[in-house]
Amino acid sequence: HTLIPPTPGPIAVAGTIGASNYLGLIILIGVIVSIPVLFGALILAKRLGKRIIVEDITLDSPGDPKNMSILWAVLPILLPILLITLSSVIALTNTPFPAIQFLGDPVIALFIGCLLAMVQVYPDIKLKDQGGLFREGILQAGPIILITGAGGAFGSILKSTPLASLLTEQFGSQSLSVPVLFVLSFGIAAILKTAQGSSTSALVIGSAILAPFVAQLGLSDPVDLALLVMSFGAGAMVVSHANDSYFWVVTQFAGIEMKDGYRSFTLITLAQGLIALASIFVLYSLSLVVL
Repeated sequence: HTLIPPTPGPIAVAGTIGASNYLGLIILIGVIVSIPVLFGALILAKRLGKRIIVEDITLDSPGDPKNMSILWAVLPILLPILLITLSSVIALTNTPFPAIQFLGDPVIALFIGCLLAMVQVYPDIKLKDQGGLFREGILQAGPIILITGAGGAFGSILKSTPLASLLTEQFGSQSLSVPVLFVLSFGIAAILKTAQGSSTSALVIGSAILAPFVAQLGLSDPVDLALLVMSFGAGAMVVSHANDSYFWVVTQFAGIEMKDGYRSFTLITLAQGLIALASIFVLYSLSLVVL
């Protein structure tokens, strides 16, 4: 969610720091960074889970997955990613292909995935009932849209303040480098995430704060920009607790008490962010050797 487009956080960061044309590369590097994060979370979950008693929770789904193939089930996720990646490749080659570029726009690609998901869950739905589904979806997505919009507005306000210059004076112009920018982006995103709970807002506001630093460094290398997006995403994982709506999604759907959520899920999100940051520095070191 915080590392791999087409989720809104990484896309917002890419747009703010001037990496919108490299979404395909960001997806690829995000997948690579996610692998050690996944295994680290799995190891911790197995160890911490031994001390947690889980309630018996039964979830109802309107869809019937008995005859659904794996490919058809994941298609609403894979197709938007493939369209966005293909559009990014076309943008890098400067080859005019309007149809693919239109379908690869994140909003259009995600809308196609949404339609596929709706067909899967409600295969026999009538045209007159589709409007009700969209209304319900908008009601569910409304708070997220408001939070994202408020975060973007707050970020624009911060961009108009001398905060970036104050940070520059604090760290000194000689200290500004790509690794330092990774650490700064991680730290600011982590502070924002922990303080107000929303990963998306942490990504939007944090990238707006550090956008002047990116311009000051003249950062234009696609790999460095993609890794910078990852560093924001790593910070936005740290940490999920009671002010994060997703914390309650995890604990309630899994039947975990709040205190056990702190002892498990909160600790795991901290570890995930640190593992992601370490992976970013490993990839950055490799890029210096290989590229």
